[in-house]
Amino acid sequence: MAKAALKVKEVESKSEEFKYGVEDVADILDKEPATVRLKLRALGIRKNNGNQYGWKTKAEVQEIADRIEEKKSAKKASKKEDVKPVKGKTSPKAKSKKNADDDE
Repeated sequence: MAKAALKVKEVESKSEEFKYGVEDVADILDKEPATVRLKLRALGIRKNNGNQYGWKTKAEVQEIADRIEEKKSAKKASKKEDVKPVKGKTSPKAKSKKNADDDE
């Protein structure tokens, strides 16, 4: 019983080292904390020793928020490049619809 209490205190003391957490990043990005945690995992950012995300300075929090936004911007840009249709050619979906209409 004493060991369990000791471990809880160790985890709490480790987590108290960090002044900012996921909620602060979520506030900057205007997102839910769960969404921010998903984005952090996607970026490969690992949890700290207290098994939670945390940062000591506001600059670190802003850097994380910027990295999440950069990834979002890059993803949108790549989607726009992928979607550009070639003039005069029909998309595969349009071809399949046309073939379905011909069959009827």
